[in-house]
Amino acid sequence: MSTPPIDWFRNPQLDGPTPVTVTPEGRVYGHIATWDTAHVGFPGKDVRPPRSRSDYGYFNTGVVEALEGDTLVDVSAGRLTLDTGHASLTSDATEAAAHYDHTGTVVANVCAGEDAHGIWFSGAVAPGIDDLKRHKLKSSSVSGDWRPIDGSLELVAALMVNSGGFPIPRARVASAAELAPLVAAGIVPNPAEETPMPDIKKGDLVELVASGALAQVTDRTDEGYAVELLVGADEIKAASQEKAMAASAAQQTRATLRSLTATVEQLQADLAARDRADEAARLLSDVEV
Repeated sequence: MSTPPIDWFRNPQLDGPTPVTVTPEGRVYGHIATWDTAHVGFPGKDVRPPRSRSDYGYFNTGVVEALEGDTLVDVSAGRLTLDTGHASLTSDATEAAAHYDHTGTVVANVCAGEDAHGIWFSGAVAPGIDDLKRHKLKSSSVSGDWRPIDGSLELVAALMVNSGGFPIPRARVASAAELAPLVAAGIVPNPAEETPMPDIKKGDLVELVASGALAQVTDRTDEGYAVELLVGADEIKAASQEKAMAASAAQQTRATLRSLTATVEQLQADLAARDRADEAARLLSDVEV
């Protein structure tokens, strides 16, 4: 991939919450988290993404080359990392940031900032990324890692995961004019009396007189037409968002339960080992040497 333009690393001016987006040219952008989304890992606590006091200076710590006109310039940027796990919660900010570079693959170099919707990122796919990693990047969610620095939480890294703590639904994108089938209806009378029967053909959009709903003709007979009722893109998006949020929350809950189960099992094993050690010490104390 050729050197990306500097505009790729600036605020992408997103018009709403945006999931990870990768263009054919290699630009990467979207939101890490949105202000109105609570973390799914803390049900009932309404944990929202923290705002940066450093203008994301602890995330934009790397340097990449970009073109400003015909001039090659250095841009401060962070990294999107793939194929690793989150750093330990006991790690400090420096250790956490280093963890991702040491154990994962950098799939994109991006800048981060804030807009009215949330925390945006924008940049370019890293050089040398193969098709498989590019596919993983496009199909993943971003999970931010915030660490306490000087009394506030600062973003220090961003990891590509199957389900992020602040999920951003990937709703179907549709233009204002695009409509999609919802339910199939049966044969209906001629939709508009002023429209001659021969002038309506399969694929045409018609308005149903009784309800004013828009429908698409799927077949016609001598008696009338078979149609499919249609809904707008906004309704599709709302339904997609609700399902995506529910699925993400359920997945996060399952992951939390698995983690708690593993912790309990380890505690039980530790307690059993301690009990065995105590019993051995008691028995040895009764042995005369």
